[in-house]
Amino acid sequence: MPKPISPEHYQAVGEIVVVWAKLEAHLFQALRNLSRLKMREGLIVFWQMGCRERMTVLQGLVLARYPDKTNRNRQCFETLAKRLEVACVLRNITAHSIWLPGLKDDEVSPFDFDFRGSQAKVTGRGPKRLSYSPAALHKEALKIDRLAEDFKDFFTQSFGVRFLHSKKASLD
Repeated sequence: MPKPISPEHYQAVGEIVVVWAKLEAHLFQALRNLSRLKMREGLIVFWQMGCRERMTVLQGLVLARYPDKTNRNRQCFETLAKRLEVACVLRNITAHSIWLPGLKDDEVSPFDFDFRGSQAKVTGRGPKRLSYSPAALHKEALKIDRLAEDFKDFFTQSFGVRFLHSKKASLD
């Protein structure tokens, strides 16, 4: 029988989920501010959207403000958008997988399956199997936390958006 994952793994998974929630709150606030919606209207329009849909709308708003590809703010946003896409994949793996013993004793591996069309996509098996120690998951949480701070700083400086979370709320 497989051993259960450790409390340290559960804590590290939880860190990723919590810092992702902070990042999503920043994303919502930036969208609401740039679209000039009140809180109630913003919740109605954006709350049920997934991260990718929110980013598509936000991208449109930023590109409308900065149409020139050489604009520094646009380039900074595009870098943030790429980082967010990578973080989104990791967050989805972390939050939606079944965790099983990993490749090493102190690691866990995510297992998930998804149906797209008629094909089942199974992750967590085969040669590209992922495996994480608690420290590796914590490091990923720190990256997402840093992204949340960079995202907040960018929209504060470039668009004057005010955010709810202070710097003191980060993992560092």
